[in-house]
Formats: sequence, C-alpha cells, structure tokens
Amino acid sequence: MSLQFEDVSLFPLSEVSLAIADGTIAGLVGLDGSGKSLLLRLAAGKVQPRKGKVEATPPAVLVEIGSQARLEIVSALAANPRVLLLDHALAILDGVSLTQCLKQLHTLRRRGSVVVISSHDLDLLERNCDVVVALEEGRVHLQGDPGLVLAHYREGILARSRAIGGGAELEPTERRGDRRVEIMAIEIRGESGDSTTTVRSGEQISVSAALCFLAPVESAVAGLLIRSRIGVSVYGTNTELEQTPIGPRRAGETVTVEFRFRCDLCPQEYTLTVASHDPDGTEHDWLEEAVLFSVVDSRYTAGVANLRARLRVY
Repeated sequence: MSLQFEDVSLFPLSEVSLAIADGTIAGLVGLDGSGKSLLLRLAAGKVQPRKGKVEATPPAVLVEIGSQARLEIVSALAANPRVLLLDHALAILDGVSLTQCLKQLHTLRRRGSVVVISSHDLDLLERNCDVVVALEEGRVHLQGDPGLVLAHYREGILARSRAIGGGAELEPTERRGDRRVEIMAIEIRGESGDSTTTVRSGEQISVSAALCFLAPVESAVAGLLIRSRIGVSVYGTNTELEQTPIGPRRAGETVTVEFRFRCDLCPQEYTLTVASHDPDGTEHDWLEEAVLFSVVDSRYTAGVANLRARLRVY
C-alpha cells in the first residue's frame, strides 16, 4: 500500500483506519471541520498523529489551495510522485487547465501512484475517482464506490440543510433601479413548505419575492432568472410572460409574487436574479445574482437540465 492510516487520532480525527491501494485516484469529502485537510497533512508528514501510524511511500507531495497552487500542481506532476495529495487545489484551475491536469492525474494512476483529491466538487470526484472516502466529525463515515458514497453524502447534505432551514439572505452582486419598488425579501421553499437554499433535483419548489411600493406604479412586472455557476442563463420568466398582472399599485402597498415550478435541474450551484420593472424595461429594483442555491441528487447528471431520460436496449 502506498498510503495507509492505522488507528490515527489527532483532533478532530479519531481512530481513522484507511488504506488506499497503488494505482488509485481517491476522493475525499466532508463538511468543513471534518478533518480532510489534517488527514492530508498527516499523509504528507507535515504533522504527526497523537496516536496511530501513517505510512506513505515517498515522495508524498501535498498541494494546498492558495495563490501558488497552480505552480505547485505543475511542479508536483513533473516530479512523478508516488503519492500526490490535492487539498482543494483543483478549485483554482480554469476549464482547460483542469482538463489537462485530470489527464495527468490519470497518467500517474496508470503508473501506480496514489492520488487523493479533497474537493467540494462532487461531480468531479464521481467522474474521476476509483474510490471516495467520506469523513464525518473526524471519522471515516463511508468509503467505496464513488456513486454510492456520494449519493449518501448528497442526501446527508440535503438533510442538514433542511434541518438548518432559514430563508436566503440578499447578497446581490449588483443592485440597480429607480427604487420606486423595493424587493424586501426573496425566499425559496421546498415541497415541505420550509425555507431552504438546497433543493432536490425534480422537487416542486416555490420562489417568492416581497415587493414594497415606495411610489405609485401603473403596471409593475416582477421576474426571476436562474443562472448556472458559470453564468449561463438556465430559466427565466416574469409576471407579464405568465399573464399574471400585478396591477396598478399605490405608494405604501406591499405584494408577494410567488413562482412555483418543478426544479428539473442537474445537481450543482445556481444563482437567482430577481427584478421589478415597468413593461418597457425601466428598472425599479434589480437584484443581480441575489441568492445562491444548490441542487442535489442521488447521482451525477451532466449539464444543467435534468431531462430524466428513459432507456431501453433492444
């Protein structure tokens, strides 16, 4: 074994036993504070365990996220290490660089090296790893087939998010308009009716916006726009397109506009833009990317639209 942990403890890690075979790309997932970074630092010999033993075939190279991560990845790959540990370092790479890097990681794997990738990008791990290890509160919670482990992990994330609850805070990247209308709140609700920012793919959800009229408006139009994490517009509509007029409103009035739809999106993060404007486009209050929300599913699906294909082989 190129990398092995035997009953390793060092807070927050507790009694971790784990072996990763030669020629393996392993994914490492867990909530912040679960011990992912510490596990990799132990493997690299940066710190020593309070209890237990860590064995890693030298050279074991650790690349941590930071301003120099890109150069460190290039240097590490050139060194052809027996053990390569990437602590969220792939998150800084653009699309082309990431594709090239992943090809090189698979080359290392074919040469018999161990590659461990700690990442919050579950889709990347599912596509590229031979095994995934999920940490929870410093212990190995699950390990094995990437699809199965990540399916359980995604369900856990959804359950925790629902338990926390709470509405989405307004943190727009840009806010503009003449403010004759002010958007006071935006809320996403799941099928249960609870506020959330994590929804299951295919779930019936609602998005509501509370509007306060600070001046008379003859005919306000309220709309929303969903974008993917790379800025691609996924879906948008408004009260005018849906033929649901808000009607003339006086100063001091408040209304709530609710959009209901089935969230047939692929699992990833999305942004929600919400706006109020006149029919000619004159903006009252435009909140660009005001809310970040996540879509999760029990399995990986590529793209943004989850079309739920039915297959047959004949």
